[in-house]
Amino acid sequence: MKTEAVRTWPIATRRFGGLMLLGLPQHLGDGQPPRRENFDEFQPLEAVAGADWLEQVLGLMLPRDLVWAWWLPTRIPVLRQLAPGTLPDAVRLQSLSRVLSRRWFWRGMSLAVIPPLHAQAQDLLVQAAGADTEQLPEFIWAASPDLDSWRPTELVAWCCDRSAWGNPNTLSALGANTVVVLFDGDAYCALPTERAAGLERDLREQAARWGLSVIAGPETMAWPDPMPPKLP
Repeated sequence: MKTEAVRTWPIATRRFGGLMLLGLPQHLGDGQPPRRENFDEFQPLEAVAGADWLEQVLGLMLPRDLVWAWWLPTRIPVLRQLAPGTLPDAVRLQSLSRVLSRRWFWRGMSLAVIPPLHAQAQDLLVQAAGADTEQLPEFIWAASPDLDSWRPTELVAWCCDRSAWGNPNTLSALGANTVVVLFDGDAYCALPTERAAGLERDLREQAARWGLSVIAGPETMAWPDPMPPKLP
């Protein structure tokens, strides 16, 4: 039975070297690891914050003045709306002026790269991302400001290797300022520790606008488990 009394959103955090990892669950909770016997007591965040809660959260996570990349299902109609050019073997980030993409046909996925301050494409991303991540995750990166280029095949290899994206040790090799993982309905973010306090403040303020309070979630849920265990 659900209870209306719980108005807390348990966001997990963990320091990892120079990064802060944050896990944002799609359900309200009491800060304890989910258990089978009480899982249904907690409302989905969507029921309180609205269907666009993830759009609002992504808008806080992703710096708009940096190049973005997005690993997404090819079937999502927004890919056509982005009107992309063809993604080359190496993307020169400092001179990027239009959206580029490439399909990985046999995987049913595509990689799109979006220039900084391209408001229309960035808005399309935050509106469409995470629509169906129960089986396959989506990934979004914001490039490090001084990064010269990205090699799409390296990003895709990381996306396709569960032992890689499930391990925070691999994040430093991506050349990213911010990494967002959308998996099984939840959202995760890795960002420099110097940006973390600002994001955590913004998330608390956003939660307050929804009538919620942020509490600490289990540290083990600050980054996605590629093979999440069944509820005890």
